Amino acid sequence: MKSAHDLLKSTLPHRETLIQEIVRVLEDSPAPLEANQMDSIVARNLEITEEQLSLIRSGVRSEFSYSMAWARTMAKSRGLIHQPSRRVWALQAETRSHSNLSVHDEKISK
Repeated sequence: MKSAHDLLKSTLPHRETLIQEIVRVLEDSPAPLEANQMDSIVARNLEITEEQLSLIRSGVRSEFSYSMAWARTMAKSRGLIHQPSRRVWALQAETRSHSNLSVHDEKISK
């Protein structure tokens, strides 16, 4: 039987959903975003509840923050986003020019 923690964790968006939203947020942003700014915007856009945001993974890090960090890493490895400086993220120029394509599209997910 799943614990309350596991049940609540299972309601968080899948990482692929987070990647898609990260790309959308960066497309709409006129400038690169710090990770915490991005987390807040994605949480608002995906209607993540306060209860979901307060779910702790370990120490003081939330499950949502942990999932967002992995989603950014995955998006970076696909060439969709990059880090112009520590804790700051921006859309790759190539991704912006293909913004009408899915993040799963072969052309931009290399």
